[in-house]
Amino acid sequence: MELTDAGCTPDNFTLSPGDIEFRVTNKASSKVKEMEVQSEAGHVIGDVEGVTPGHTRSFVVNLKVGTYRVRCPEDAPTGGSITVK
Repeated sequence: MELTDAGCTPDNFTLSPGDIEFRVTNKASSKVKEMEVQSEAGHVIGDVEGVTPGHTRSFVVNLKVGTYRVRCPEDAPTGGSITVK
């Protein structure tokens, strides 16, 4: 995942269930420094904060079959999605 001034990229993708490591890189965005994975109901189930320009941070989330949201709180409210199947 990469943080840009426009939000998180990629914003929509498909994964297999299990422990997923999200590596979040901020090459140059001064606006977006956080990425969240949320349940379909909007509950945060994993996140990383304070990813400043030039840095990469990781977090692991165990995802089961279903649909999840990808959000960068500074991003547009729509965000993206993760499909786990």
